[in-house]
Amino acid sequence: AASIQHLVECKNLSAVDLSHNKLAGKDVVACITGIEKLTSLNMSGNPVCSKVAYFRKKMIVANKSLRYLDRPIFDNERATAEEWAR
Repeated sequence: AASIQHLVECKNLSAVDLSHNKLAGKDVVACITGIEKLTSLNMSGNPVCSKVAYFRKKMIVANKSLRYLDRPIFDNERATAEEWAR
């Protein structure tokens, strides 16, 4: 996640395509959570998507403004993810 840590400094960043960047590790979720206005994120092709358990749910719960993560995030999916996180 060190390679993308600088993105948290971009205060108005709302859309990011990080697909196929070999991102791995649990710290990626925490790093991306720091991008406060993020609404759209492409992460396909990164090891983190399959190696971190429940990656999509964790990202949805941690990033309240996120509306797209490789595909749309609908209200019912957000509600389910938030219930799962309790």
